[in-house]
Amino acid sequence: MLTADERFYLLALSKHRATLYEADAWGMHEVDVPGMPRGVEDVVHFEEKDDQKLFRTSSSGAGQGANYHGIGAGKPDDKANISMYLDEVDETLWKEVLRDSHMPLLLAGVEYILPLFRQRTKYRHLSDASLTGNMEHTPVNELFKNARELMEPHFCGKRDKAIERYNNATGTSLSCSDAAEIIPACFYARTDLLLVSEGARMWGKFVKETNQLELHDMENEGDECMVNAAVTQALLNGAEVHYVPVDKMPGDARLLAIMRY
Repeated sequence: MLTADERFYLLALSKHRATLYEADAWGMHEVDVPGMPRGVEDVVHFEEKDDQKLFRTSSSGAGQGANYHGIGAGKPDDKANISMYLDEVDETLWKEVLRDSHMPLLLAGVEYILPLFRQRTKYRHLSDASLTGNMEHTPVNELFKNARELMEPHFCGKRDKAIERYNNATGTSLSCSDAAEIIPACFYARTDLLLVSEGARMWGKFVKETNQLELHDMENEGDECMVNAAVTQALLNGAEVHYVPVDKMPGDARLLAIMRY
């Protein structure tokens, strides 16, 4: 649940293929995009007609008809062909997937293609980072591993801002570092921000109806992990929750919170 919002798209681009993936903290899968062009040749076709060289552009991704253009003695340069292809990729992605999305989009592909796509895409949630190289034969698990490492700072940034927010609130009446107060507050929808130390465990019981909390040093029969219980209740009640590495947790606490009231 804590990593549910750590989702992003990966668009692997090459002259021969454009593949969209959706990834989260645990893995990545290909997204079926109806009408996605199958490479440059699916958009730009070269033909001979009445002794004149023509190139034909077809908007297969957007469901448009073909257009024919005379080009005299030569063919459009490779950059022009790729640009038309990338326009079609962007139009198809926008129409089929990205129009109502706000997830970050990470680009992957050979270095000369990625700037061309950045210049023409309508999507405004592009990651500044990118994976460069030929990705056509890269296994999906390897692609995901590299992409997740590259996106880690993006997701850590939200956590770091939450830690800074807590530090700024330290000493006020709304900050709290007492687990015995934080845990019930999560049940009663009082927590606005909850920071959880990585690997934290607290065993015990809580009875919401009587506001009775028991915390034990060791797990006793009938106990549950009160950290898990607090996190679950905080999320269900709309709190912002972050899992924090031990060395980044302010004051070496197991639970920290900013209260709503």
